[in-house]
Amino acid sequence: MLDVPMWLWAAFAVTVVVSLAVDLLAHREAHIIGFKEAAAWSGVWVGLALVFGAVVFLVLGMTPGVEYTTAWLLEKSLSVDNLFVFALIFAYFKVPRPYQHRVLFFGVMGALVFRGLFLAAGVAVVSRFTAVLFVFAAILFYSTYKILHEEDESFDPGKSIAVRLLRKVMPVRDEYAGMKFFVMEAGKRVATPLLAVVAAIEAADLVFAVDSVV
Repeated sequence: MLDVPMWLWAAFAVTVVVSLAVDLLAHREAHIIGFKEAAAWSGVWVGLALVFGAVVFLVLGMTPGVEYTTAWLLEKSLSVDNLFVFALIFAYFKVPRPYQHRVLFFGVMGALVFRGLFLAAGVAVVSRFTAVLFVFAAILFYSTYKILHEEDESFDPGKSIAVRLLRKVMPVRDEYAGMKFFVMEAGKRVATPLLAVVAAIEAADLVFAVDSVV
């Protein structure tokens, strides 16, 4: 087992929390993020990941450093298909462009929690029952088959389990209310479509977590 110093784990956690706080504060006002701004922030986050990777190389050595870099590059490449699905979800719910960053931010927050739990449980199960990998692989093959043999119109984010559960828990209005997730109508708390979008993105991200385990 790799002996990772506690201070390095603490540094990793602090880096993630500070990065999320900076991103939230930098985009607290709703606005359309252009190509230049998106490219600049992407450069910041990629650079930060590479700097942390350099720290891993210096502290833990060559093998852990290569493993970190490999895992980062793998997850970075796997995130490309997430972007296409997120774009479809945004188009389906007609999310105004100034509100899309807020949805993605809370989607990332939820993904850190749920994907962390999913991966921890998945890795624990796989380490004891290797045959489970075939189950995960079957899920991926089935998903690929569905994508290749169904028309694009069959994709309906509004019918995802997460969105249906949300609609059962509370009513969801049809109109957006700025960047709010909830509004009060007739004395009752009502969800806005923005919350339904977050639910749909979280559901999609949990499915994507399967390929990370595999």
